[in-house]
Amino acid sequence: MNVRTLLVALCALMLIASCKKNNNNDVSPTSITLKPITMTGKTVKLEWSKLINDSLISYTIVRVTDTTAGNTNTNNTLTFINVAKTVTEYTDTLVLSPYAQYYVMANVKSLYYSLPIQSNKETYYRTDIDFSAMVAQDALYDRTAQQIYIYSSAGNIAVYDLASKKFVRSINTNATIGTCDMAMYNGKLELYVPRNDGWVFIYDAATLTQTDQISVGNTASSITCNNGKLFVSATNNYYSNVVLAYDRATKTSVTPNTGYYYSTSYLALIPNTNSEFFCVDNSSQVLLFRFDAQGNYVSQSISAISGNYQFSNPAVVYPNGSKVICGSYGVIVDSNLRTAVALPRGNVTYTSFAIDGTGNTIYAATNNKSIQAYDMGNYQLTKNYSTVGSPVKVFYNNGKLITVSVTAPTPYYYYTSGEYTFVEQL
Repeated sequence: MNVRTLLVALCALMLIASCKKNNNNDVSPTSITLKPITMTGKTVKLEWSKLINDSLISYTIVRVTDTTAGNTNTNNTLTFINVAKTVTEYTDTLVLSPYAQYYVMANVKSLYYSLPIQSNKETYYRTDIDFSAMVAQDALYDRTAQQIYIYSSAGNIAVYDLASKKFVRSINTNATIGTCDMAMYNGKLELYVPRNDGWVFIYDAATLTQTDQISVGNTASSITCNNGKLFVSATNNYYSNVVLAYDRATKTSVTPNTGYYYSTSYLALIPNTNSEFFCVDNSSQVLLFRFDAQGNYVSQSISAISGNYQFSNPAVVYPNGSKVICGSYGVIVDSNLRTAVALPRGNVTYTSFAIDGTGNTIYAATNNKSIQAYDMGNYQLTKNYSTVGSPVKVFYNNGKLITVSVTAPTPYYYYTSGEYTFVEQL
């Protein structure tokens, strides 16, 4: 082998070795390559090739949590992270989303403006949390089957199985729906869904198959089942609302008139009664409706409470039926509707309440990604639980807490916003 051939061979070997050794520093003046994403615990590591260009100003990492066509930044789906031009790796925090897509832009200055050079895109998918693409409004808990029925005002219903930690079935009702309820009928668990088009749809809870429907004539905002009767809070006219009772078996109206009230409301059944309800009216009133065992309307009482109280959803009745806790301020009203106190909430507002099995503790979900525990004897805060998402609903289950959460804050009282819903077990 002559000297020239030997030198060529040695140069080739040195070039190959250099390429292998400098794997993450492959340089180019016109392109950059983002490596596959590495995830460790709650962190995401990004690495990209180095751009050798005298006009390079900086790099911008772009994180996208909604890759559907026409996505915008209105729901914080795009995040821009600027790093120095000498940096070729970055560690990000795992975002609360089913997936995140990343790409890197090199900001290169031309004669008149900065022209970005964009890398390829890399995406990761979370497997530790199961997300549902809906914004939860409320939820029901089937304690026998250990499943959570979650629904949105936009008409989505999804069932979450606590054992498998997965959503197992879902439907879209194609309607604006109100506060739902569940009850056993003919040996099967049924889901009752009030709709804005004047119907109550009835579903087999095990399959989410519609089995029946009842026409109530006007927008139905809330429903509660007791003693084989369905009690529906519905719009009577532009100025008032009414509670109507229907027999589940015959689907016929039991009583034509229950008295009137303003604004839409939530019906909270008082345990161990024929059918008595606290009716939490969004116009800042608490009412008490009474029906007999046949579902006939008996009477209606209206609160005589003064003060700056926020009476509204959510609402939970004490196990002994003596009081109801409701609203974003955690107002507690007794059964004579004449006295009220409020939880010492500080600057948080509440989105949901649950009471433990012994009736000693109130668990209050807040808009501050937390569940606060209060002693029911003196209403003092005893414990604070942090949540990953913003809790919309909290359930107590044999010493544990279950929350239905959304992936964006609930900024104003109980109105929710977000992109995805998931379940946390604390």
